[in-house]
Amino acid sequence: MARRADLDRFGLFDEEMILGSEDLELSWRLRCFGRRLLIAKDVFVHHAGGKSFASLPSQAVQNMLTQSSQALVRKLHRCYPKGAQVTALELWDVDFLPCESDSPFALPKM
Repeated sequence: MARRADLDRFGLFDEEMILGSEDLELSWRLRCFGRRLLIAKDVFVHHAGGKSFASLPSQAVQNMLTQSSQALVRKLHRCYPKGAQVTALELWDVDFLPCESDSPFALPKM
């Protein structure tokens, strides 16, 4: 959830993120504009995965996921110095990635 006024001011989902990563990009962008993320870690949301794309071949869906991930990485590369080591805490202010929050990961090479 986000305030409509923030979406109007800072933009909606990046259309380059065609499947996946769009929520990460929007969350990161809102943080760049000084907004704070509030994440309920004690909530489980059941997502009936794949319903929207069930009619597509699995390879096509995988390709869209890959394209979206690469688009996010390209955007991050434009905003951080070459070879930057960033953490999930720095990007999203939460440790939800499968790495230690104080353990930086290098942005993938482009």
